[in-house]
Amino acid sequence: MPIVKLVASAITIGSGGSAGREGPTAQIAAGFGSFVADVFSLNDHDRRIAEAAGIGAGIGSIFMAPLGGGAFSAPRYSTGATSRWRPSYLQ
Repeated sequence: MPIVKLVASAITIGSGGSAGREGPTAQIAAGFGSFVADVFSLNDHDRRIAEAAGIGAGIGSIFMAPLGGGAFSAPRYSTGATSRWRPSYLQ
């Protein structure tokens, strides 16, 4: 799926279509994180971590702000965490 999204986004954005770079980048990066989870047969918790790492890397690279990418992907990773350990902006 990430390959199809990559090709479709490249054609749309490259031809001047009305699409932003942020959404497709996050989806492609999450897709690659999911692919890595499939290759290594990770459990659900570790799959969420791999997808969050992919999302954070994708968003961080598109905006050249790695800390911003990490902050963006933090809610995805903290799903299911107790409220004590969630960042304050999620409560």
